[in-house]
Amino acid sequence: MKLRAEKNMAVTLINQIVYGVPEVAQLRFDRDVKESVYQANLEAINSTKLKLRILENQLNREWGQAK
Repeated sequence: MKLRAEKNMAVTLINQIVYGVPEVAQLRFDRDVKESVYQANLEAINSTKLKLRILENQLNREWGQAK
């Protein structure tokens, strides 16, 4: 917003210009790291859910036959 207002810069160029600003680069890096950690945690949750489903199915097969 500052670049747009102060320097009368085109909005399409601002994204490319701010890549060189160290503070912005660090914020983008932190955002990307947090996004990666979030996605990895989602995958771990899905993996755990799948393992639980497999165990549940095995239990149902073994104990379901005892009836």
